[in-house]
This record gives sequence, structure tokens and C-alpha cells, in this order.
Amino acid sequence: MKTPLRPNSRDYIISRPGFENAFKHTVRNPIESKVCEWLMRRNIAHRHASEPFVLKVPRSGYETYVPDIILHDKREKKRVVIETLHQDYPRKGRTLILASFRKSWKESYFLILVTNSYSGFDIAKGAFDILVDVTALDVLEKEVPPPPGEYLKDFLSSTPR
Repeated sequence: MKTPLRPNSRDYIISRPGFENAFKHTVRNPIESKVCEWLMRRNIAHRHASEPFVLKVPRSGYETYVPDIILHDKREKKRVVIETLHQDYPRKGRTLILASFRKSWKESYFLILVTNSYSGFDIAKGAFDILVDVTALDVLEKEVPPPPGEYLKDFLSSTPR
């Protein structure tokens, strides 16, 4: 199914487990917190757990997937999803769900997977566009769209005077 859920808020209440990080965003694990803080320090607009999708996942049927982070700005006409995997918060079959998401939505979304190099996860084939270690988040500088002000700054600096 390729349609994101558009829940009617009167039908149910969304409960979001997690904790508040230094920027008062609710996050699900320490890696999501580090990614959020990295984005906030660079003024990159994003939202957490905001858009649910229903996906057909091999071996388990239909699953609901809610990305950890979605950036507001696009990368080459695609929305950027940042998903985090943390060893203390395992999610059974999580990377199979990510692979199904990418298969269904590859034309519209670009998926960055952030994890620990020592996590030992068995990551499903096709689960991400880019894999980033949480200790090397600066690699994201070239992968995420800069904040809108950065476009203007780059344009002004390249304009002959």
C-alpha cells in the first residue's frame, strides 16, 4: 500500500515513547537525540515521528512505519528520512520495514540510516540509501539540504559584484 495514513485525530490518540533532549524534542533513543542536536546546531528544520505509513513487509504482512526524523527541505526533489538504530532499543524486523519503505517510496524519499559501528545489527538488503556512524555525523553535511539561509548565502557569495 503506497498511501501514508492520514489519521483523523478524533479517532485515536498517538502516544510517543521517549525522552526530551537538550532542545526539548521528544526522541526515542540516544542516537536520535544526537542526530537531532546535530541538525539543530546547523539550523536544519526537521520533525520527529510525524508521518505514519502502512507497508507490506515480507514475512509479516502489513506494518505501520513512522520515520524517526523527516527533514522539512528536500534533497534533489526527495524528502530526507533519517532513521536511527540503537542497540539498547532494538526493534524486531526494523530493517525489513525500512527496506519495504524504500522499495515503495524510493521516488519520493531518501533514507539515511544512523547507527553505532559496534551495534552488530543484521541490516536487511536495501534498507538505506546511506549508512552513517553516529560518531561521524559530519558526513551528513553533504547529504542533507542546508537551511534556506545557506542557499542565499551561497548564492550571494558566488554572485559577481
